[in-house]
Amino acid sequence: PTSLKAFIQNLTKSIAKNELLRIDFKQEPDKFMESEVALYEDIVVLQDLATNAEYYRSFVESGAVDQLLPLLGHTNTDVALAVIRLFVELLDPALFTASMNGVNMNASDNDLDKDSYDDHVYAVLGISALIKAFVGTGDG
Repeated sequence: PTSLKAFIQNLTKSIAKNELLRIDFKQEPDKFMESEVALYEDIVVLQDLATNAEYYRSFVESGAVDQLLPLLGHTNTDVALAVIRLFVELLDPALFTASMNGVNMNASDNDLDKDSYDDHVYAVLGISALIKAFVGTGDG
């Protein structure tokens, strides 16, 4: 989807700009704070998209996850937590299952056969439970 591609391009630009400004102005946070807010906002936008099963596969295949992983260690905890929340959304078993329901389970037509599909669902359930246990989800 074009809108998803545009959002991921914005994320890529925000990450690069923030990294550059953090390097150039290491001792002057006011000079990179605006880029950090923009980065945070781009991640939050992706959280909204992550709840849409229609975009799930495109999001994962786009390489955005690889861009987001390093942000888990970002100095700004708001940025790191936004990434964690995004991953919790992406690993939600219901979302994963909904996105995979459109998959043809015929191995000759698709990379995922029935056993592989079950393994993926089981892995997502396990990872989701671990992340929720580790960071909580604000559910109570």
